[in-house]
Amino acid sequence: MRAPRLDGDPIGTAPGRRRASLLFALGLAISTLGGCTLGEGREEDAPARPAPASPIEATSAMLPPGAAALPLDWSADVIQRGEPLDRSLRRLELTPAERSAITTALDAEIDLRRLLPGEEVRIGRDETGDVREAVLVRDPLHRVVARFPAESDSSVESVAREPDVFLRLLEGTIVGSLFEAMLEAGGDANLTLRFADLLAWQVDFLTEPREGDAFRIVAYENHLDGEVLGFGKILAAEYRGQRASARAVRYVDGEGTLDWYDDDGRSVRRAFLKSPLNYRRISSRFSARRRHPILKVVRPHWGVDYAAPAGTPVSALGDGTVIFAGRRGGYGKMIEIRHNGTYTTCYGHLGSFSTGIRKG
Repeated sequence: MRAPRLDGDPIGTAPGRRRASLLFALGLAISTLGGCTLGEGREEDAPARPAPASPIEATSAMLPPGAAALPLDWSADVIQRGEPLDRSLRRLELTPAERSAITTALDAEIDLRRLLPGEEVRIGRDETGDVREAVLVRDPLHRVVARFPAESDSSVESVAREPDVFLRLLEGTIVGSLFEAMLEAGGDANLTLRFADLLAWQVDFLTEPREGDAFRIVAYENHLDGEVLGFGKILAAEYRGQRASARAVRYVDGEGTLDWYDDDGRSVRRAFLKSPLNYRRISSRFSARRRHPILKVVRPHWGVDYAAPAGTPVSALGDGTVIFAGRRGGYGKMIEIRHNGTYTTCYGHLGSFSTGIRKG
């Protein structure tokens, strides 16, 4: 039962921070929001990498400096959901001995029981048809390479690439929804949810957005071989709405503590979130007279119901102590949290409880 994580970093207050330094950082980032006219600018002057034309070139780009690529003939297969690596190796028509050697080599570097669907295995053969390399591509930046030289023992290593990082400004106006506007501005689903999490203490993105509201984000965008991989850290975010507005700037103090601050130097984290499920659909609102969907009678509904897929995390609106966790009448599985001497919040119709959630 925790509040959303902001941009993948733990949130916390910044004890002993110097106000002058903080306001300087705030002013710098906010001026970036207001002054950017072009959405891209290189963070580092690193040479761009050409897009690989073949699996061997892609593998060569992952080799350690000075290592020479062999002229191999490559074949590849994508791992499907729930299947072991051996299944892919069978589809590539490898012999039992070849499959055993590849599995043994790769298993020494990674846990092959934890392969994910969509990972790719590539096999490189020499002119005689013997397997010389097996590459497990885990994602665009990470792969595991096993080599089988003709005159020496096999070797295996994990290889990682560093993406090219650009500073990107995204801004837009809501016409249909925040999600659609974010995609139109060049963002993606993950960036939309992180943006909503970041400003969740000031804006309820379920009820308050209106057509014509505007947003701006300054974030790092990762590129590899000319393709966009996604977005990294959000540096600043702003939402200007008819019902609610907010602005947050990322700042790390001299002790390494990260938090997000508004224009006045205050943490954007408040006592209570505006919604326990950010950016999801409301199926039933708080009402003194609501027609019960099952009983078909009119009665008060003292709460807000959210519709979301099974497994969607539910966040407590704020810090507190669990005073009940179990089944309670029409609420089904329910958790009740006391935040202070005044406020208590309840969360019902839950699918399950996280490990360790219990009274106290």
